Amino acid sequence: MFKIVGNDDSEILKKCATLNGYAKLVEYVQEAKSNNIENPLTYAIQRCISENVLAQYLTQNSKEVNNMLIGDYDYKTDIRVQRQEAYNEGISQGAALQKAEDEKYYSELLHKHTAQKDAENERLKKLLKQNGITF
Repeated sequence: MFKIVGNDDSEILKKCATLNGYAKLVEYVQEAKSNNIENPLTYAIQRCISENVLAQYLTQNSKEVNNMLIGDYDYKTDIRVQRQEAYNEGISQGAALQKAEDEKYYSELLHKHTAQKDAENERLKKLLKQNGITF
């Protein structure tokens, strides 16, 4: 067992930024609790983000981190969250693909319709010219 919170001189914390960031997060939670700050987890996450400690990860996953730290997060929840995120990503990608296919289809349809109209106009001009009608 190794104490990481409040052990800033530790070699392992100096070598591993992620572990050091986690130690800071836990330290800020403990500090907020001892100072009776309402929502110490939220406070610690926001403080870490503002100090650029695990900022990107915490910004993207603050809800999950909050749930993990309060003990409501388990393996089943993790799987459910990952599946929901994958599903949402799939829906977004599918919508983007469908939009691209729709744009291609309507572009081709417009091109075909325009070509047909141009050919029809040429035939009409030819007929008018053959009948001595000019414009």
